[in-house]
Order: sequence, then structure tokens, then C-alpha cells
Amino acid sequence: MQGVDLENILKELMEIKRLYTIIGATIGVILGYYLFWFFKNFFFSGHEYINLYRYFVEYSPTFLGFIGVVIFFITDFRSSSLLRFFMCIEVLSFPFSIFFYVSYFTSFREPQTESLFSIFNILAMGLTLALFVCSCIGLWKLSKEKLPFLEYHTIGSESMAHFSPAPASHRFLNRMIDFLVLLFIVYFYILDSYYFKRLSWFEAFPRGNLGLVVLEIFLLLYFYLILEGIFKTTPGKCATATVIVDEHGNSPSFSQILTRTFCRLIPFDALSFIGSEARGWHDSISRTYVVKSVDIHEKEAAEFTLDAESENTF
Repeated sequence: MQGVDLENILKELMEIKRLYTIIGATIGVILGYYLFWFFKNFFFSGHEYINLYRYFVEYSPTFLGFIGVVIFFITDFRSSSLLRFFMCIEVLSFPFSIFFYVSYFTSFREPQTESLFSIFNILAMGLTLALFVCSCIGLWKLSKEKLPFLEYHTIGSESMAHFSPAPASHRFLNRMIDFLVLLFIVYFYILDSYYFKRLSWFEAFPRGNLGLVVLEIFLLLYFYLILEGIFKTTPGKCATATVIVDEHGNSPSFSQILTRTFCRLIPFDALSFIGSEARGWHDSISRTYVVKSVDIHEKEAAEFTLDAESENTF
């Protein structure tokens, strides 16, 4: 019976590795293609036509994603933080990329204009779609491999499992990294987008504090409902190796994520994690925790070691 279980486990691991190989190779090739054009434009187009600071910042997720793929393969698919970070950005930016293509194909109607369905346009759309699909599948699978780190305490003959909330330093980094990613998307995909600027409702969009409040509410809901609601993670949590759990250490329900997200709109909630327990109002109200994570393979190896030590004891 144990042999059958081991055989099934090995087969499942091989299938997962095959999937990760396809996803990692696809993302790596696409990002390598993007970096080829980055260096070509940088070295051969003349710097006088390029805002260097903006150029490097805009391509920074591409560099991070490519490095993340390399680390992912070198570590035999165990270290995925940087790659998952890139996947989060790709998932968030995809709707804006779709809007870009829709706007592009409906904005140019002059006969002398280059063919809208040229090979480069079709290739760009295909690569964007492939990156999004790979990012969704990869982020979904890899996030499920991140389990809460549990500490076991033995009382008599019983062993109790406990988890501790992530420290305030991790919560602060989560908030800052998520904010910077959100700022990146706002600037490059909305405020600096040529097609968004041409929209009539964008011109009528309220400026000043009111406009910022409306934009912040929309983007906060969009950001956290997509990432936490579906993938149970954010770029900040990928970087700090933390996960969201409910009171029992399980993955929270969507209703809890929904409560967490709307509670973030409470004034000063962003600072409410400062305290002895490092829990924000959006955590306590939704009865969720942000805790340190451990890779599922490391956890299984540790449990196997403990079992072996227990058997040798007797």
C-alpha cells in the first residue's frame, strides 16, 4: 500500500515539474524576447530619444521576471518568490493591456497606416496572452505550495500546532511593496497611457483630492480582490514569504477576503498593524492572519524526518 502511495506521489511530482518546466520556459523565452528589444533600442536607437529613467523603470518587472525564472530553474523549482512577484504584476496589468489593444485597433483608420494586423501586432498580442495564462496557472499552483509555518508544542502525550502572526516589519514591507506595485501600474498603465488620456470620461475625471480618493478606492478593491481573493497572495507577501490564513490555519474563504478588502478603506487602517500582535483592523475584523510560510516540500521532508526519528526511538 505504501509503495502505491509513493508511486502516485512521485508521478504527481513529475507532472508538477513538467508543468513548471513548460510555464518557466515559456515565460523565460518571452521575457528574453522583450529584453532583446530593450537592449536593441537602448544601444542602437540613440539615447536622445529615450527617457532613460522611465525606460529602465518601465522594464524593471521584465528584468525581475527573467531573473526569477533563472532562480526558479537553478533551485529545481523551490525558490519562486521573485517569479511569483512578477506573475502578480502580470495578472494585474493584463486588463489594461487588453484595453490598450482594443483602443489601438479602434483608433487608427487611415488607409496609409501600417496594417493593424501585421505580424508584429499579432505576435505582441499572442505573447501578452501567453504571459497572462502562464502567470495565472503558475501563481495558482505555486501559491498552493506555500503553507503556514506551524510550531508544535507537546503537552503530555498530545501535540498542539500553533502559528504566530508575521512581525510588524514584514507587515510594513508587505504594505510598501504592494503600494509601489500599485503605483507602477497606475502610472504606466493609466496616468501615462496615451489611450486613457484620449477617453472623454478620463478628461472629465475629477482632479485633486477627490480624484485621488476615487482612484484609490477602485484600485484597492481591484488589487486585493484579484490577488488575495483568487491567489491568496500579493507581491509583498511573495517577497516576504508570508501567507493569509483563517483562525484555524486554513486558507480563508472569499467572504473573509472580501471583508479584508473593504476594511482596508477604513481611515488609518494602513497603520493599524503597528502593535504587539502586528495585526491590522482588516485582519481582526475578517478573522484572518498573515503568517510566515513554508514550502510544502520542506514541510513534507520535515514530517518524514520526524516520523523516522520517532520510529528509531522505539
